[in-house]
Amino acid sequence: MRDYHGCSICGRKFPEDALTLFAGDYFCEHCLDEETIVCADCGTRLWNDSNAGSDDHPLCQRCYDSSYTTCERCGRLLLYDDACYLNNGDEDYYYLMETNGAKFLVMGLGINVDADNIEWANNVLKAYPQL
Repeated sequence: MRDYHGCSICGRKFPEDALTLFAGDYFCEHCLDEETIVCADCGTRLWNDSNAGSDDHPLCQRCYDSSYTTCERCGRLLLYDDACYLNNGDEDYYYLMETNGAKFLVMGLGINVDADNIEWANNVLKAYPQL
């Protein structure tokens, strides 16, 4: 005789082998897919609200802490190796910049923003529209 258990979320009864045991409770496939995600790096299942990554790249907190950071400017998920840091005097920060549809990480160039620099930057953008 087969053992039947109720899904911890929807309450429907399923054969035990049709349910997944997660966090001490049984879940049907539908509820498991709706309420949990799998870390894209290590494969650990976690609750949706515990996602430390992004919707496109879900992460457990351990994987986020060991390999990722978030852009201070746009909030995009970045690998530590892809992040650039700028020194603003008190702390380092980094950000992803988008110009004319191209995305790149800003590196620590310190220039004064005055009329000459603005004119120079505009001339560069005109000369190199692919930027």
